[in-house]
Amino acid sequence: MLQLNDPGLDATTTARLRAYQAKVDAIGPYPEQVEAGKTLFSRYNRRDNGVFRVIRKRLAIMCSGARRCSYCEDSVGDEVEHIKPKDLYPEDVFVWENYGIYIE
Repeated sequence: MLQLNDPGLDATTTARLRAYQAKVDAIGPYPEQVEAGKTLFSRYNRRDNGVFRVIRKRLAIMCSGARRCSYCEDSVGDEVEHIKPKDLYPEDVFVWENYGIYIE
């Protein structure tokens, strides 16, 4: 399901996200998936990772008007964060529809 003003992702970025998520999904029990999700997200969600550069650009396009943090609504949003927390939903760590903008 596409979100309002969702420009979507190109096929390469989508495939990379699916590959990242497959690594989390392949881990054993739920607690281990949670830890793997957090670890892998920290590893991949970097400014030098082309996948997350694309994601940040797409999230910025989705913002109408002033780009603000999804949480505090006061600062400029510049980080990729989860709508459903990765601590509870390891199955959605690398799912495009679960991303929003956040400020550190």
